[in-house]
Amino acid sequence: MRDAPRAGIDGPHPPPILIDGPHPPPFLRADRVLARVPRHVRADSRARTRTARKFGGLGWQDGRTVGRRPACRGGLRLTAKSRQNPRVSAGTIAEAAILSDLASLLLVLALVVPGGFALTLASGVPFTLLGERRRLRGVALGTASGALVVTLLSGPLTATYVAEAALYGAVVGAGLRRGWRLPRTLAVSVLTVWPVLAGALLAFLALFPETRDLVFEQVRIIARGFQNFVGAIVDAVAGAWTSVTCGSACAPAEDVIGTKLVAFAEWGIDRWPVTVPAVVLVGVVFRTWFTRYLAHPLARRMRRSAAAPDVPSPPESDVQPAPVPATLSGVSVRWPGAAHDAISDVDVEIRPHEFTGLVGDNGSGKSTLVSVLAGMPPTRGRVTRPGPVGMGRIGGTVRVFQRPESQVLGVTVADDLTWGMTPERAAGVDTAGLLDRVGLSGLADRETSTLSGGELARLAIASSIAHEPALLLSDESTAMLDRRGRATVARLLGELATQGITVVHVTHELDEVGGAGRVVRLENGRIVPPRSATSNPPGQEPAGRAEPDAAGAPLVRMAGVGYVHAAGTPWAHRALEGVDLEIRPRERLLVTGPNGAGKSTLAWILTGLLTPTEGEVVWSRDVTGRRDAVLAFQHARLQLFRPTVREDMALGVDATRDEIDAALHVAGFDPDTIGTTPIDRLSVGQQRRVAVAGLLLHRPRLLVLDEPLAGLDRPARLRLVELLTELHLTSDIATLVISHDLDDAPRIADRLLTVDGGRITRDSPLTHDLMSTLQAEGW
Repeated sequence: MRDAPRAGIDGPHPPPILIDGPHPPPFLRADRVLARVPRHVRADSRARTRTARKFGGLGWQDGRTVGRRPACRGGLRLTAKSRQNPRVSAGTIAEAAILSDLASLLLVLALVVPGGFALTLASGVPFTLLGERRRLRGVALGTASGALVVTLLSGPLTATYVAEAALYGAVVGAGLRRGWRLPRTLAVSVLTVWPVLAGALLAFLALFPETRDLVFEQVRIIARGFQNFVGAIVDAVAGAWTSVTCGSACAPAEDVIGTKLVAFAEWGIDRWPVTVPAVVLVGVVFRTWFTRYLAHPLARRMRRSAAAPDVPSPPESDVQPAPVPATLSGVSVRWPGAAHDAISDVDVEIRPHEFTGLVGDNGSGKSTLVSVLAGMPPTRGRVTRPGPVGMGRIGGTVRVFQRPESQVLGVTVADDLTWGMTPERAAGVDTAGLLDRVGLSGLADRETSTLSGGELARLAIASSIAHEPALLLSDESTAMLDRRGRATVARLLGELATQGITVVHVTHELDEVGGAGRVVRLENGRIVPPRSATSNPPGQEPAGRAEPDAAGAPLVRMAGVGYVHAAGTPWAHRALEGVDLEIRPRERLLVTGPNGAGKSTLAWILTGLLTPTEGEVVWSRDVTGRRDAVLAFQHARLQLFRPTVREDMALGVDATRDEIDAALHVAGFDPDTIGTTPIDRLSVGQQRRVAVAGLLLHRPRLLVLDEPLAGLDRPARLRLVELLTELHLTSDIATLVISHDLDDAPRIADRLLTVDGGRITRDSPLTHDLMSTLQAEGW
């Protein structure tokens, strides 16, 4: 690490920041400062990091990147106001909702599960963790949320159990936060919780005498039941003893314990104004001890997991972001546990106001290079830039990922555009103009959960532009867009470069970077000369083709099918309307259309994951269940759950190892090589083929693939196309492929459906003439 000259800080431009190897620059060494900052101030500073969370901030600990640590806008404000009036942050609200729901679940289960008393005792633990981490305001929010949930599930009486658990959680949580020992925690609980519970119970029994009589009768029944239980044991033991010693000459045994217990219960009932508080006192002491016993190790583990503080950027008034120009000299990155460098000896300069295209095959190191530009330290080499990357700050850096749903945070489109901004700054955002630039006109009030993958990608780009960055990193953000959408976004990125924003765009499609000022190509982690910018050639007809069963009954028939997202709410949005469709065995369909047309909704209905709001889906009589129609998601990683390939394929299916290996072989893998490979070591294309192989073990009649070619380089695309062709030639499985990419359409489909506005606008055999027409229309 070499510090920049101090004199440069006072000038109009910040001094250059040099990163030698894995060490952080000086302004990122905030762990030394934060170690002396009160915890509540640190929590308050985290509340100002919402913007950075959208754009992939990084953190430091002991010279290492410790994960996604967002930069803090505005730095630390050590003021009396922040101490006296701590804000209720979004994190507090979310944590209160989650932990109170867990406590509510324990209380509801306690009503129906045998031995539920133990669950009731454990219900105070979530509130304890909430009190330890989020103080009394978090417990108050959790109490309100939990009381509402249990009232809806099991009636208002259970809400009192939530309040009781919250009382214990508030006291024990405060004790853990302040470092109290057990005796002090018990004393505080007796002084605070016991008067509240004892007083409430005494008032209840005094105001409702009939209920009081019922409660006391239950106490008598319990005492008599215990007397009978003890008496049975005494009789059995005494009978065995007398038969050995004196036979029938001995007097019968007397149940002294049971008799005393019944007498004691009657004595206590007669003096209930005194005995009830005494019993409550014993219960308070026991439950406080039990709650602390369970919560203490959990709280300690949570503190350790959060020990690395969020690392704030310098205050905006001191150090302004200056991410470009960025010069990488001999930069190499090797991920933990990897045998080889992800990128090696990279020398490149990202110049201001330039549109740079970054291309290469899957696994070539493109995303790793983008991470370095976003602020991740290299394993070796040097990164030189004028100032901090300023993730999410004005004049800083933003990053748009291939999976935009991970960074779309607003409930509505307009909310997401201004997420994390101050009200004054949000008021200056031209929402309509931004949405029009990315092709989302008129969707400002749409709920983000109803957007398609392509629409989410456009929204993520619009949100990035709204934050006025100096450097925009587009990491395959166009992978889920249709051809027109990709062209629109590529043109927009070029315009941004002319308007003063430096753009680095990662893509497989060379025509998207045709207007770039420079194209950088990576191959096996190294920069190589770029190839000519030509589109991928269309695939050819397969050597053989199995004709669908045109004479037989259809495998599935959709009649008048429609679907409305959030039906009956103000956010209702129609996705499908009046869909009539028949699919026959061995048939191959390709479904295309613009983003948001309803293609994915159609796939989910066909596979039984959604129930249509109108119409019906009728399957042939030989279809026995939903597993006869299976869906491969857009993001295959979402349906791979186990650590290794073979373990994941065996999940949820009764298949032998030979059957699993046979499915892997059909997917184009060597089972001996790939079977023990960790899922996270697979490329995107390999993950998709593994997902398809796992679905084949269910012996489906219909295989639906949602955007299987998106984000794949040419070799990976060809391997997946070969898999679909092999399935068609060797099995009777019908396939339905949803794709924006028509380059390989003749190899994967015999029939084309175009969906637009929730309706099927074209249903035709896929011929060369139709392909020419589609290309002329811009598909």
